[in-house]
Amino acid sequence: MMTATAKSGKERLREIVQRQSKNKQIKTIDWVERKQTWLEQINLLFQIIEQWLDNFESIKIQKQEVWITEEYIGKYQTERLLLYVGDILISFTPHGTLVMAAKGRVDIHASNNRRAMIVLEKEGERPGVVSFTYPDSSETDTNTIQYEWLIVKEKPTKDMPVLNEDTFSDLIADLIE
Repeated sequence: MMTATAKSGKERLREIVQRQSKNKQIKTIDWVERKQTWLEQINLLFQIIEQWLDNFESIKIQKQEVWITEEYIGKYQTERLLLYVGDILISFTPHGTLVMAAKGRVDIHASNNRRAMIVLEKEGERPGVVSFTYPDSSETDTNTIQYEWLIVKEKPTKDMPVLNEDTFSDLIADLIE
């Protein structure tokens, strides 16, 4: 039996929600900006991969148009990167930006081997890490957001290798070996 001073579960919940609402601002997502940043990330990733492979004349590089459809963002066009190493095809196909705990994912396929790369907002400085920097449009021009790509071998873990030229080379070697 409830006493006169005890609050119902609903009243208690309402008070907690009101308190929490005052303490935190709800951040709205600018879906147009998120898509644009994602497309820029893909472009920069593919540019750096092409630079790293520039000295490998036997690796042929092509790009192919792909379409992605995502909730809140809709249908949009981007490219996938195709690497031909002899008779082995390695494809880097953007999956999308609506990925749990990341800003986007690129799926990597080669024969029966699969990997992925995810992009995150960079936390702190790491030597040898490829950083992709963009102005943060919600702040002044002096603020920037830096992103980094991580290689996912089987499933996301805390110790995923950060993308740099060496980890990329290891990735390609693992895929074609």
